[in-house]
Amino acid sequence: NLLLNIGPTKEGTIDPLQEERLLQIGKWLETNGEAIYESKPWKYQNDTVNPTVWYTSNESRQHVYAIVLKWPGRKLPLASVDPNAVQNVTVLGCSDLPQWSADSAGHTVVSMPRPEKIATNYAWTVVFHMK
Repeated sequence: NLLLNIGPTKEGTIDPLQEERLLQIGKWLETNGEAIYESKPWKYQNDTVNPTVWYTSNESRQHVYAIVLKWPGRKLPLASVDPNAVQNVTVLGCSDLPQWSADSAGHTVVSMPRPEKIATNYAWTVVFHMK
């Protein structure tokens, strides 16, 4: 759930700063909305190795969405995603397909694209297409 406390001024207008935030949220949802709209909770709420990652899934559970709240750098390790169950990986808002592999601990590690190649500047969504 997201609670936005945005109210009009006594003149009935929206403050420009609040309007900017609403437009930013709309732009983010335009890119990442499939991870939010009609999504379901996945079997894990967030990741045990990377606590700034939260999960949702689609109805069929064939897509798992990892919403990354803090930029991880070039490598994104995730303990909750079984690398043997992953068919391929995409990042919403990016045409480059990221590489992914399993590390020695059995975690799935995603090689993130450069931030400037992704359409949003915050809360990036990695999509795991499951087998």
